[in-house]
Amino acid sequence: MLAIPILAYNIIIFLISLIYLYLALTIDLDIIKGILISFTLLFLVILFKSYALFYISLIDMLLICCRYYNKKKLKINSKELLRILSLNLINICFSVYGLIKIIYYYPGRLYTQKQLPFTGIFLIELAPIACIMSIYLVLIVILLSINNQLSSGLTRGKVHIPILKTIAIITLIVLLIISVNAFIYFIIHNYPSKRFNGIFGENYLKDPIKQYYRGYKSFPDCMWFSATTFFTVGYGDMHPVGNIMYLLTMLEMISAYILGVFIVPILLIKVSCK
Repeated sequence: MLAIPILAYNIIIFLISLIYLYLALTIDLDIIKGILISFTLLFLVILFKSYALFYISLIDMLLICCRYYNKKKLKINSKELLRILSLNLINICFSVYGLIKIIYYYPGRLYTQKQLPFTGIFLIELAPIACIMSIYLVLIVILLSINNQLSSGLTRGKVHIPILKTIAIITLIVLLIISVNAFIYFIIHNYPSKRFNGIFGENYLKDPIKQYYRGYKSFPDCMWFSATTFFTVGYGDMHPVGNIMYLLTMLEMISAYILGVFIVPILLIKVSCK
């Protein structure tokens, strides 16, 4: 943490937030500018170890995603779809990396541990939930981009994305959801119990087979749990404990339901039409 007074620190964070929100709302976006904004903001999040800037980075990611989509939605061809995918996947990686840094490696100042008014919720508790919800919203925009590309192809009497390429993109999105959730489960379960007065202490993956429920779990363990949650298999070898874990797993199951029941059939029907 930079050694500056709290008042000056807050003013700097406020000014940086205004600048980046202004840039995300007004700049003539292309893929390079979009990635550059996200990267420099991630650098500032890590430099100042600020939860406020982390939330601003999530808002910026959504603004960049939506603005670039709106700019291109009337003429999304295969190349533009690839650019949209690249921009958003890179920014999602930035957001996950920022989450890992801000809640696991950089515990921030003491005043960030204060509870939000009238909620009893600590600022740090909202970080993984806000991150995963932002990523889900970005994935919705990616799916809308695929839909627009298919619709554009159909209006000209031809399909630009063959069915195998559509399945590959959908598979990539499924793997991304599973992987991102696995990372979040991993950092919450293995979060040091003494940090932030044990805020995440009651949130973990319970393993009835092992004697110590809070024992270290590797990333493959969390990946397995995330996959079984997404596909609602429910083997029973692990299950979540704690309100944050409950909410995260519930969001993952909802995303799987929406993707599998509504979005994928629509896309496959469109791509199969001539």
